[in-house]
Amino acid sequence: MSRKVKLIVAGGLLTFTAMALGLILSVVFSVSTVNTRTTSPSNSNTAQQSAPSDQALQQTDAQSLQQANGEDFNYAAGLSDVMTQLGKGGGAGIIRQFANGPEAQGTISAIEPGGTKLTLNKNKVVNLASDAVLADVNGTITKDSLKVGDRVVAVGKVESDNSLTAKALIRLPALPKVLVGDFVSSDASTLKIKNNNVEWTATLGTNAKITKDGKDAKLTDLTNTQKVTVVGLADETAHTIVATSITQGRPTIAALGDFTNGKIKSIDTAGNSFVVTRIDPATRNSADATVKVDSNTKYLGNTIKGLSDLKVDDTVMVRGTKQTDGSYLATEVVSGNGFMRGIQAGPGGKGQGGQIAPGGQMRPGGRGQMGGSGGNTNSTGPVSNG
Repeated sequence: MSRKVKLIVAGGLLTFTAMALGLILSVVFSVSTVNTRTTSPSNSNTAQQSAPSDQALQQTDAQSLQQANGEDFNYAAGLSDVMTQLGKGGGAGIIRQFANGPEAQGTISAIEPGGTKLTLNKNKVVNLASDAVLADVNGTITKDSLKVGDRVVAVGKVESDNSLTAKALIRLPALPKVLVGDFVSSDASTLKIKNNNVEWTATLGTNAKITKDGKDAKLTDLTNTQKVTVVGLADETAHTIVATSITQGRPTIAALGDFTNGKIKSIDTAGNSFVVTRIDPATRNSADATVKVDSNTKYLGNTIKGLSDLKVDDTVMVRGTKQTDGSYLATEVVSGNGFMRGIQAGPGGKGQGGQIAPGGQMRPGGRGQMGGSGGNTNSTGPVSNG
């Protein structure tokens, strides 16, 4: 074989060897790359599982606490009813800053010295953070203004001991109380009644209405012959109540006047009237009725002082006189986010534990408790019978 042929063969073998080596290296590199890519997500998932985000931890804490306490603790995202009750200003604007954390709501049952540790409903501990924002419907408040009996919503962080460190706390408006008791004494401005062997003092609120046997009366007209029913804002500690209405005796059907109730469809402030959509008692069909108000019309409810406080879609109950044109001239309009839509009977011969059923909104409270064995809606205030 000539030298030239030998060189050609050797060159070909060298080229083939290099190609084979390159192919092997390419396969090895590809396999390594595939292994790296297939194992990376697993490692990434492991890292994510071992280091959950602050938000995940917060949600886990809140869920554990909610499971341990039933409905006592809930996410702040469920505060839409509270926002509606608070309105657009004051506390509502402040609490929105903390709307991603767990929350607790209830009635303050104890306040420790210093005012930073609260107990709600006798079993939920809320600690106020040093930078906590406190507010009510009128704006910011201080911790010193809080007192036992206040209804509050707190938002913050759940601790390992299941307490809540609050970054924001909202004091909710006081709820009306229905108090039934025995007449003790009265003068021109105050009334004393005894309920469950506890003496209460009632004073008259703005536009308070006093009736006896279905007729307008004065406090001095009341006697010890019949039970007295007082509706108003109560101080459970001082046993005082600012009355919006005081009633003794059973009104006759004629004295009750004409009633209608329904949801407000429209309001004519200039014309001193509004239209409600209700079920017509004669046809059982939905129908509109015009309600007219004047200077003698009384407004009952948490925040209703006049026609301008009513809103479309509010549920109202109207007592008055039906006119020849089918409209109603109102003597009383009951509203205030569904205040006193009905009184639910509670257990026991005296109906203790029954509650005033709200319309409109809140759970928190908002989220009132069911009205005894007869209650079937959220409550706005207890009925207490003597």
